[in-house]
Amino acid sequence: MITSTQNAYIKKAVGLKQRKNRDGTGLFIIEGEKFVNEVPDDWDYELLIAESFASDLSRYEHRANARFVSDVVFRAISDTVTPQGILAIVRRKDYELAMLDQIVKPFILLCEDIQDPGNLGTLLRTADAAGCDCVMLTKGSVDLYNSKVLRATAGSVFHIPVIEQVEIADAVTQLRKRGIRVLATLPSGGIPAYETNLAPPCAIMIGNEGRGLSREAFTLADQAVCIPMPGRAESLNASAAAAMLIYEAVRQRYAGKSTAKCDFS
Repeated sequence: MITSTQNAYIKKAVGLKQRKNRDGTGLFIIEGEKFVNEVPDDWDYELLIAESFASDLSRYEHRANARFVSDVVFRAISDTVTPQGILAIVRRKDYELAMLDQIVKPFILLCEDIQDPGNLGTLLRTADAAGCDCVMLTKGSVDLYNSKVLRATAGSVFHIPVIEQVEIADAVTQLRKRGIRVLATLPSGGIPAYETNLAPPCAIMIGNEGRGLSREAFTLADQAVCIPMPGRAESLNASAAAAMLIYEAVRQRYAGKSTAKCDFS
């Protein structure tokens, strides 16, 4: 039982609330039993369990990677208002553009300068649900391991590879080399998504919530696509727009086929 917040291990854990420490150590924190149980067996992680929850979580007691801490220590590490008594310190996995060579018919989401944690988390969750092969994030995007992003992914951060810190020009060049068509999303002026062939290898570019895609990203794209908006709204939320485009691609790719499951929750 660790009872002091001055313990070296605990001080390191508390420091993971800051991005610079997450980047420096390659570690991040997830909280709650459901989230902890999403961590795949091939990921490296350690569990921390609060003293007052020890009896409820006794099934973890004999795990070699489990540590018990006092409630005071747990609250110092936790980033939630009502801690659930269990968290994990996880070592992240880094993915490179070269992984695209292993994908037969790539379907990719390329995010440029996404700033809102909830949006990014929802984008990852949607991409995961739709069977995207990977998500790419440019250098200006919010930190993938921000606690709000992680909660919004609902575990999808462990299911889909995310290539971080990419330069948009380099990403598009690498995609095109692999025969992957790059599509820029626009609020208007592009070809409607429903008239665009999304079944072949493709990457859908989603831009910043406020300003959309940069001029550079738009210029680099092979084609511009839009979502018809017959109503009066000026634009759509980035994650909502991405979801519509992603699922139009799913419709085209799975036409006439039975998908693994349907979720109406």
